[in-house]
Formats: sequence, C-alpha cells, structure tokens
Amino acid sequence: MQIGIDATFLARDRRGMGRVARSVIEKFIEFFDHEFYLIMVKHRSDEGIISQFFKGGKFQFINPKDPRMKLLDVVWYPWNRIDILPNCRRVVTIHDLAPFRFFTSRKGSVGYNDRKRIKTAAEASDKIITPSEFTKNEICTFLEVPPEKIEVIHHGVDDNFCQIEYDRDRAAALLDKFSNGLPYILYVGNVEKRKNVETLIDAFGKAKKSYTFPHKLVIAGKLPPALLKGYGASGWTRVLSSIGIPRKQKKNHLLALTEKLAIKDEVIWLGEVNDQELVALYNMAKLFVFPSYYEGFGLPILEALSCGVPSIASSIPSFEEVAGESVLYFDPKNPSDLAEKIWLVISDSLLSNRMRKLGSERASQFKWDNSAHKHMKILEEL
Repeated sequence: MQIGIDATFLARDRRGMGRVARSVIEKFIEFFDHEFYLIMVKHRSDEGIISQFFKGGKFQFINPKDPRMKLLDVVWYPWNRIDILPNCRRVVTIHDLAPFRFFTSRKGSVGYNDRKRIKTAAEASDKIITPSEFTKNEICTFLEVPPEKIEVIHHGVDDNFCQIEYDRDRAAALLDKFSNGLPYILYVGNVEKRKNVETLIDAFGKAKKSYTFPHKLVIAGKLPPALLKGYGASGWTRVLSSIGIPRKQKKNHLLALTEKLAIKDEVIWLGEVNDQELVALYNMAKLFVFPSYYEGFGLPILEALSCGVPSIASSIPSFEEVAGESVLYFDPKNPSDLAEKIWLVISDSLLSNRMRKLGSERASQFKWDNSAHKHMKILEEL
C-alpha cells in the first residue's frame, strides 16, 4: 500500500498530539512493509529534524503538489484537521473537542477557526480515530457524526517512561536541578484555562497552610508569555505599551495567587523540558497531579503511572476511563478536596506504595505497539 501521513507539525508539536503522531509513525515503520509518504504541507525545512526522529526508517517526503500524491491509497491526518484533499481515502484523528467547550465561537477568533477546521475534517474524512469513548461521544454530540464512523484507539506510553533507580548522588543532583533539593509535587502540561492550574495552586496553598511538609510544587510545560514576564498585558494595554505609552499592568493572576497564598517561593515554573528531563521529573516526584477540567485522553497520567508516581486526577470521564482505579480523583472545582488528597498521599507511605503498584499495572495495559496495529488495520481495511 501507498500510505500518506500529514507530517505538517511532526517536528514542531511538543504537545500530546505530536507525541502520539511520532510514536505511531515509529511503529508503522518498524512493523509494516508499506510505502510511507510524509506529506509536508509547509515547513519543508523540518525534514531534517523529522529524519532524526526515525533514523533508518523507510519513508519519503512529498508535498501536496507532488505527482506521487495521485498514487496514495489512503492518508492519515493526526492533527484534528484535514488541509489537503487528495483523491483517496482519508482517516483523521480528532483528539478532543476542547474548542467546542472552552473557546468563544465569535467569527475570526481562534476558537471559531479551530471549530471550523474540526468540522471540516470530520466531514472530509472516511473514518475518524479518537483516543477515548468519552471523545467519541463528544464527536457524536457536537459534530453529529454517526458512531459507526468513529473508532476508539487508546494511546500508548513510550518505553522510556519507566521506573528508574538513581544512585544517591544522581538523585541529589536532579532534586537540586528541579526543586532546589527538596521533594516536590509535579504537574506536567501547558498552562491554560482548561488545564485548571489555578485550582492546583490554590489547593497546594491550602495544604501548606493546614499541614507541615517541605514539598515544592513544580510546573513543567509551556508557559504563557504573560506568566514569563510576570504581568498579564492584553488588549489596549499591550497595544499602547508596544508604541511606547506605558500603562499600569496587572500582575499575572497565577503569580498573584501564589503571593496571596504566601507560596510564591514554593512554586517552581520550569517551563518546557525535553523527554529525558521529563522522565527524570516523573521518577523523582513524590506525587503527580493532573487537575484539568477537560481532556480527550490524558497522556501525562499514563506517563506518570509508568514511572511509578502516585497520582491524583480530576474526576472527569476521560481520566476515569484511562486511569481506572489506579489514581485518586477529586472535584476539579474544589481546591479543598484536592488539598486533602495531596496531604493524604504524601503523608501515608502505605497508600503511596499501593498507588505506585496499581499505577504501574494500569499503565502496562497501554502500548504503542497495540495502538499502531489498530491504526494500520483501519488504514488497510477502509
């Protein structure tokens, strides 16, 4: 078979979508003898980076105007969108419908454009792949897609996300690097509204006030510019500032919250980290917390469980589907509930050890090998 894959964001997407696409493609190349064509809609300069991802892999780069596009039997689009329409079968992965839940529908806005792209992708595809039954139901509801057009394929966990026993010197060096030498509670993900980092900070502050423990809160992931600068300039304030007219700016609301709760020095904003650092972060953490209001799957939970970290997650359907009974759940709108559960886990070693065991067992059920074979079955049989 001649299989095309939309590789537009393959080199640049550091989020879950990028990890999913790279992991599935890696397994495609490892297990199957089909001819794979990575379609570069833009960013042709990324080809060198992509080649490093799949060293020795048998694939070819093409662009949408390449005559070989006419030879393709099927194209897989991993990015919630279909931007090119070759005359062959099309399979799109829709990871979640966050734009329908959390962003304005005003014409011209980011949310409006994202909704339009997802709707177009659903209509232009012959099959839709999604990572959870929860998201399948969302697609049926918001996009009015018949359920038989949608296949649920769970994500896997990269093999490098595993439990590592560091020697004393290495462990001490990592703690110094990540948390100034102190134990820490970890969050991994972007800092945006639906990720609910505000509730996590509030809960951490409440726990610090009610109980005595040395742990820091480490936040690893892409930070908004306003947080990096310490202020939340927006609208006319940003426009006037850009032309040299100073305006009083409000402090970023998350930084302001840490000051209000007297935990400014207890919260460490790491920003984005590479995969090697991320594995070490999980392994050294005493607790992982994922407080999102909305996720299509929740890949960081599986990564944390694979690394043996006791985990707490918000009680939303996708997390309960993925993590089962291996984590503690809390009401994402209730910081006090989360604060109590944070203290419960870090103060009870028996509970913590039991959660490590359950989490490791749960994560072992999610393999990229299985995910890739299920993807390929759809591409081959469509």
